[in-house]
Amino acid sequence: MPKRTKPAGPDTQSQVNADRLRLAVRLLREAGERGITRQDLAKGLKASTRLVDRTIFLLVSDGAEIQKQRHTRDGASFVYLSLKKGPKWDEAVSPRALTALKIAMLALEQVGTEIWADHLDAFERLASPQLTSRDRIIFNSLATRVRMNGTVTDPQVMDPDVLAAVLMALGSPNGPLQLELTYTPPGRASWSRAVCPYCLTHDAFSGGAFLLVWDSEKRRAVHLRLNRIDHAKVLRVPAVIPNEAPLEHAARYQIGGWVEPDPSLALR
Repeated sequence: MPKRTKPAGPDTQSQVNADRLRLAVRLLREAGERGITRQDLAKGLKASTRLVDRTIFLLVSDGAEIQKQRHTRDGASFVYLSLKKGPKWDEAVSPRALTALKIAMLALEQVGTEIWADHLDAFERLASPQLTSRDRIIFNSLATRVRMNGTVTDPQVMDPDVLAAVLMALGSPNGPLQLELTYTPPGRASWSRAVCPYCLTHDAFSGGAFLLVWDSEKRRAVHLRLNRIDHAKVLRVPAVIPNEAPLEHAARYQIGGWVEPDPSLALR
């Protein structure tokens, strides 16, 4: 199992507190497209406008794109700051990315490949002009990491918190992250451990949604039915899979929880 790596945080350059930099990003994001004035940002940060200027400088140095536009308010002209792209360390999920997750959740409960594709295509056309670079990476990751086989509705009830965690792990911009799962197989005791998620599948033949994972402890691929996952937590550890070929094969020929290399065995 790979070492846990601490994600890169704000580069304060010993000028601005890291928490204040994070708060500034949140205030800029919440202000939306119109933006926020230096004066209002100073109030939100409980800081001077001079410190606001330092904060903006550090955010831009860390990869943020902040646009300045002049608007009139109460007869006076103000410069408004709007966040077009977060800094490289920003881990916040914007409302648009959350919308993508919500649509993905709804689509998984609908019927088969055509409906799933319609949901994704419609959302992409609607949201693409407004997406930040990070949002677009998340959306594209989800689009490539969800598979639908067949055309029947999944009758299983899925825990939305579990599904949200699964989607967040699969949609990570730098590749899937490990998941810490608690799972209850039919007729057997529950188990808990970290796994490496590969993709989501919806199988018409068994009428269920599955998460295909690499179980590092058992050293094998496993299809886990989503409604049997009791708890899921995203770990800040890359999901390293030694050989993706068996998992891709299992996803392509899935019938139920089958993961054997010979597709003829799927009918047993």
